[in-house]
Amino acid sequence: MKPAFAPAIFIAMLGLFPSLPTLATAQPMVCMPQYELDAALVDWYGERALPGQDGDPTTVWVSPETGTWSVVRYRADGNGCVIASGEDWNKAATRPEVVAALSD
Repeated sequence: MKPAFAPAIFIAMLGLFPSLPTLATAQPMVCMPQYELDAALVDWYGERALPGQDGDPTTVWVSPETGTWSVVRYRADGNGCVIASGEDWNKAATRPEVVAALSD
């Protein structure tokens, strides 16, 4: 459920944003119907969407209990794609910081 980022991007992001969550190893992006993706994040990982993201196509999901996190981009066709995920969620990181770091 993790995107295929080049190792150089990982290193650059960790150097520029040390307060962000630790990025996981690269894997192919996963897309599926939104309701299935949301259910999988809740059931499999215990993640919940961060509050205050209503209507935004890019949503950050986190599990403070397990430390996992996922960034999901919802598409107009009713599907959602996990564009990034990892472990060691930093509770101080905010949604705008995470999304901005992944967008650069």
